[in-house]
Amino acid sequence: MKRTIMDYYPLTITKLEDGEFREIGIGLAYLSDADREHLIADENYPYILTYEWEDELVSEEQFNANVAEIYDMEQSVYPEEFVPYDEFLKGLKKEKLEEANY
Repeated sequence: MKRTIMDYYPLTITKLEDGEFREIGIGLAYLSDADREHLIADENYPYILTYEWEDELVSEEQFNANVAEIYDMEQSVYPEEFVPYDEFLKGLKKEKLEEANY
């Protein structure tokens, strides 16, 4: 069985403040070139990702701990439908105006 290699996972955590998204955490998980070559040569080679947080190499555990410090995964909600960024902001502004009874 041939395995598909997905090997680049950027992560940007943002916070909405005053109608603007501000980056509060940036990480990256990826398959190194060396591990990619091993996987191509041997499909049973373990899939091992390299982790970076704020441009520094970290362990998987530290990466996950950094995410957990600023993002509560238990409160996370997966969207039913993705929309472009500008439409998302319009929806937030409309909802805020409706809550204020404008």
